[in-house]
Amino acid sequence: MPLRQFAWHNRERLGLLSIRDDALLLHAMKWPDKVRSPDELAPMKKADVDEDELAWETRDVATACNLPSSARPRA
Repeated sequence: MPLRQFAWHNRERLGLLSIRDDALLLHAMKWPDKVRSPDELAPMKKADVDEDELAWETRDVATACNLPSSARPRA
């Protein structure tokens, strides 16, 4: 599989070319200096959330996602 540089939106990127069935695929890759450690992304401390707040947020998400009433959490 060839590894090539290409331009996209005025930025130079790294890509991997491959063939699947009758299609030529370009997989956009990240430069090594752009890849971050998962440790950098982990939260620094545990969030302080009480049970009532969690219950309200769960109901809000269920409503926003249009979940059927049978799948929604009970109060």
